[in-house]
Amino acid sequence: MSTQRKLTRAERKQIEAARAVGADTILIVTNIDNDTGYGESIELTIKVFRELEDEIKEAGINIGIENVWNRFFMSPLDVAYVLDKINNPLYFSFVFMFLSN
Repeated sequence: MSTQRKLTRAERKQIEAARAVGADTILIVTNIDNDTGYGESIELTIKVFRELEDEIKEAGINIGIENVWNRFFMSPLDVAYVLDKINNPLYFSFVFMFLSN
């Protein structure tokens, strides 16, 4: 199964789960495809998100994109690039701030 197909399938499961529990937002943590390079992984992510736009709109949910421990996005500019390419207000950057002593 292709990486794109796996990603799309996983995101569809998240959308279904959000519908089932009445959630209005899901958080997606993207990842680098080990079979491709960084740039190709970014473009694949954009392609998957675009493919799911109708389902996301129909479900009435928002998509938070987060950069976590896997450091998929090398910088905030990469997040901005993805959001600009998707160009859909249902997608946003999710930033989690962990403060410790």
